[in-house]
Amino acid sequence: MKSIGAAALGSLLVSISLLGCTQSLIYSPFANLPPKPLVQGQTQAQAGVGYFPETRPHKVPNETATGGEASFRFAICDHFTLQGKAWRDLSDNLERENRWGASLSIIAMLNGPSHFRVGLMPTAAFVFGHGDLQGG
Repeated sequence: MKSIGAAALGSLLVSISLLGCTQSLIYSPFANLPPKPLVQGQTQAQAGVGYFPETRPHKVPNETATGGEASFRFAICDHFTLQGKAWRDLSDNLERENRWGASLSIIAMLNGPSHFRVGLMPTAAFVFGHGDLQGG
């Protein structure tokens, strides 16, 4: 049963890779961590504008694209936070393309109060072009 699930997932990823035909996508490399860990029940929202790297810079006029980004965080418990983030291309690198992405992260602090914070931030991110999933 596990091999069937793995084969299905592999087929899906290969199909997405082969069917995605946009010239380039943008992604958000920004972590934007809070200045101190959130405690249970706290929320945080952020929005901004910045430069986002192109996945195929040789196919577009500029290596980066101007874009907007918004994120929302909610602390499930002390030092364990869920984060959702979305970004969108605002440049004219590729006209008539709706390029954007979204991610979901968990921010887990591994140590208590100290001079150095240690934590994990596993993230799943997906990028979209032409309104279709192009890669992940």
